[in-house]
Amino acid sequence: MLQQVEERVADPGTERTELLDQVPARYRAWVQEKFDKQIADTRVAITAEETKPLKEQTTDRNPTYAWINEELAKANPTIAHYKRGRPPHIVGVYQGRAHQLES
Repeated sequence: MLQQVEERVADPGTERTELLDQVPARYRAWVQEKFDKQIADTRVAITAEETKPLKEQTTDRNPTYAWINEELAKANPTIAHYKRGRPPHIVGVYQGRAHQLES
């Protein structure tokens, strides 16, 4: 879109000439002044847009990130048991079965 605007502003002569031919002589100076001001404002806006850094912004929820956070939330209680030296119940059950088989 920016490129289309630049092309249009780069060659305003034809459009200006057509417009001025349609305007009565007494308004031509005023129309030309307004047209030139519009072109100048557009060029300033183009320059401002070109100097801005591009940035990408997403607003949707990332399903992979959400899934990882849910899994971490499920795993945190288990991790906390291991850190405190108290394994969760299922580990105790397996340890008991292992001792039975060993016997």
